[in-house]
Amino acid sequence: MPKFFIFILIGLLFAAFPGEISNQLLIHQSVRGFGITMLSYVWFLALGFGVGTLMDRAFRSKFAARSIYFLLYGYVGLMIEWFLLAVYPLQPSPVQLMMFTFWAGMMLTPRIFIDEPATEELKAIRRAILRYIVIWSAISLVPFVVAALFIRNHMAGPRGFSMLVFGIGVLGLNWYFYHYFKLLKAQA
Repeated sequence: MPKFFIFILIGLLFAAFPGEISNQLLIHQSVRGFGITMLSYVWFLALGFGVGTLMDRAFRSKFAARSIYFLLYGYVGLMIEWFLLAVYPLQPSPVQLMMFTFWAGMMLTPRIFIDEPATEELKAIRRAILRYIVIWSAISLVPFVVAALFIRNHMAGPRGFSMLVFGIGVLGLNWYFYHYFKLLKAQA
């Protein structure tokens, strides 16, 4: 499968689990909203793939290219949140950092998975990210399953818990991104 499609697929999975599944499907209960959001992410990811490819060619150092790419898409994501989604820009700083990391991570995570050469260190980072996202997704979905089974028509607790877990989980991804950048710096 071409790298472009792998990049898009991984980016969509990153955005969907647990983020948009919790937000659109479970909290807002909007299948339409989920579909529209995921379609909008396709064009955003396609643009990100192209920009990342150009940046890889423009910079000698993969570390420099990926660092600028991460910062660029984190800031672009904040602009989308502030100006298109009307999320107030003066929210507490952890919320801003969470949004920054989500958008930057949606672009960086697929790039990590299509990165070559796939050294043992890079493979270890990929496995760690995948394991982290699976566990993070499972934890964030537990309250919805419990509420669906035992607490009919009472979703306030699961919604709050899911958003808390999502926020903490997004911020936790920075640990893996740090190790990825550390690996790139060592290879430079």
